[in-house]
Amino acid sequence: MAIRLTLRKEEENLVAAFDNQIIRTEWGTLPNIKNLQADPFTEGQALTAALGGDAMLSRLDNDPDNLLLLDCDDAVDAIAWEFATLRDRQFLCVKAGMLRTVDRDAPPVAGDGALNFITLAADPLVDQGGSARDGYRLDIDNEMKIIRATLENCGKSLEARRIPPTREALNKALRRGPAILHLTCHGNVVDANTGKIAILYLEKKDGGHDPLTGVDLMSMPPRGALRLVLLSACMTATGTQANLAKALVNSGVPMSIGMQNPFPDPLSDELAAAFYDSLFAGLPFGEALRQARGSFWRNTFPAWDCRWATWQVTGGKSRCPCAKGLLRWAGWANPGMCGWAGRSNRRARCLGAISNCTRSRGCSMKGTRS
Repeated sequence: MAIRLTLRKEEENLVAAFDNQIIRTEWGTLPNIKNLQADPFTEGQALTAALGGDAMLSRLDNDPDNLLLLDCDDAVDAIAWEFATLRDRQFLCVKAGMLRTVDRDAPPVAGDGALNFITLAADPLVDQGGSARDGYRLDIDNEMKIIRATLENCGKSLEARRIPPTREALNKALRRGPAILHLTCHGNVVDANTGKIAILYLEKKDGGHDPLTGVDLMSMPPRGALRLVLLSACMTATGTQANLAKALVNSGVPMSIGMQNPFPDPLSDELAAAFYDSLFAGLPFGEALRQARGSFWRNTFPAWDCRWATWQVTGGKSRCPCAKGLLRWAGWANPGMCGWAGRSNRRARCLGAISNCTRSRGCSMKGTRS
């Protein structure tokens, strides 16, 4: 069975416990994510030692599930455990599955039994001030193509749809459960009167900027409707107060994935496709992530896939709640042919240029809908 590690901060020490063993590590010796990203193979070994070192690895070698479950308090949850490395320059989360757990049961499945796959991709044309957003645009078209190809080969009974990138469309789609939600957009953590909050940047119907708070997202679906959420957005698994991926699991979503830091857009589609391919092959959640990370790790700079942080409820099912069957497309348009939601990068650049031109002449552009 999986190895369950209980990790707590006690005074100035990290205390790790498993199989009646206790490991204490001075808190100040644990590397931060900046240092881990700069030199993961050196700095990450300190994390492996704090998780139990050789004793834990020996136990893991004989574990039939090949899975580590991390039960962390809030302070410990802020540590980027996914960057733990081994002496042979391998990541621990590639050697074994690694999941963070939340001590609660998953609510009963809500809906008619047919699993919905909902994807939303947002990249606003203008910023909060109404100015055209210059610079890099998310490669939404390519990501949607890759995910669509993965779904076409999954062999599961799914109803797949791509929805417009507005809160209204998202709210409506999440009323139908059970559902998997793939959400790709810009994300951030910002200061508010109540403390730090997670923000996802969706779009208005005219392509404008529409910040959606994590609290708003969690309040949308009926309890039990969402069964898995993949947040392909920066800063969605960051820190303790504004950790959206963990908050979703605390609210009853059995499994969620978020990004611990900024994540390179050109790589997000590859990692998501590898994960869904493994998940729909029937592998448990932790093993599907390990397979995705392993595939990714062999083909690119190895530290990027470790920015994915994952949570699972203690009492939740670890496999995708999906039976074999036929895939049904329900409103998934070809990229570039889905109204404003699927506009191409070329169209976005053209609209940005128009916006800059009209603003320089004292005009304003409310938005364009194809």
